Amino acid sequence: VKTYLVNGGLDGSNFTINGNGESKPIADNKTEAGRVLNRRVEITRN
Repeated sequence: VKTYLVNGGLDGSNFTINGNGESKPIADNKTEAGRVLNRRVEITRN
């Protein structure tokens, strides 16, 4: 994701990318809707 954003012109030193799907679920993995919510990337601006 970060490579995509940097290739699109963003300065990679301005943000951090964290993938937390399996390690930090935000929804129940027992349903498809929950699994969809858990497949995410969090972007933090530095």
